[in-house]
Amino acid sequence: MSPRWIGVPRLCLIFLAIAICPLLAIAKSDPEAKTTANEKDNLPSTATLPKSYPVITAKGPCPASNAKPKAAAKVECKVIVTREEFEALVNGMNPHMVKGERQVLANAYGKALALAMEATRRGLDQDPRLQAQLRYSRLIMLANATSKELYNDALASPEEDAEKYYAVHKHLFERFTFDRIYVPLEKRSAVALDPQGTTTSTEASGDNLHEKDMKELAEQAYSRALAGESFDKLQKEVFKTAEISTEPNTKVEDLRRGDLSEVQNVIFDLEPGKISPLLVDQTGYFIYKLVSRTVPPFDSVKQQVTVRMQNDKSAEGIKRIEKLSKAEVNGTYFEKYDPPPPDPNEPETDQD
Repeated sequence: MSPRWIGVPRLCLIFLAIAICPLLAIAKSDPEAKTTANEKDNLPSTATLPKSYPVITAKGPCPASNAKPKAAAKVECKVIVTREEFEALVNGMNPHMVKGERQVLANAYGKALALAMEATRRGLDQDPRLQAQLRYSRLIMLANATSKELYNDALASPEEDAEKYYAVHKHLFERFTFDRIYVPLEKRSAVALDPQGTTTSTEASGDNLHEKDMKELAEQAYSRALAGESFDKLQKEVFKTAEISTEPNTKVEDLRRGDLSEVQNVIFDLEPGKISPLLVDQTGYFIYKLVSRTVPPFDSVKQQVTVRMQNDKSAEGIKRIEKLSKAEVNGTYFEKYDPPPPDPNEPETDQD
């Protein structure tokens, strides 16, 4: 059953469905709005109520008409959101929405209805700019629905598909062990280094070495590493020279492609026993030697394989649709486009 809105266009309902989503998101992020496990297990049952049962009712003056502009203000218009309509919205947003969240949504919906009725009464719904935004918002919602459907299709993929995907993309799930030497960009008295090669402490000592000196230290360590000296020995010397009090650890284990910075990710193409170039990024200098690379069995990484396969399938589906649509943007328009000067009498608009 459609909403009974006397004298009010249905266009406003599209606006309402968009406007209340942020309000619900805010409510969900509020720690005080969290619900108990028992409440989640006992969703409200309204099946005994008729589909036309009113959940939200908004009343206000009717919009003026060309025939009777003054009489309209004396006539009351009403919008009724029925159980069927409200539950369709709930199911579209979150089928497992608990009672407290549904009440928050209904309250937000009611407030939005009141504002939308007033907007219509003032004729704001006829503004071409607002109509353009409504059309665009509808397109975005439809695009999101398509993306969700493509992802749900990918979720339905059988396990055999995941095994085939794994057979082709084994390199994405390799595990690597390296020996690593780290040289900071400057001398520091305390540096904590995590397995990804980033520092968590930058307390500078009173007698910092210049960057040039640290670069020379890194180059010397690199030359000695190429000559076959122990990574443990070299790292201890580097830390002592740089006055780093943290106990050095040259072993970096269980890394995957993409775990490091873009500069350091080149090390995943090394062969066992080979040493990387001297690498430098915003955290320091790095020297890596590949100790081992292993491909885990499918059963041990099945979950990761399945998730990655599903994401790839969704992305491929979107690309296929975009290719079929052949949507093109005419760049000539933007070459000639000259935005109008700002109107000092018009308030600033929110671009978020």
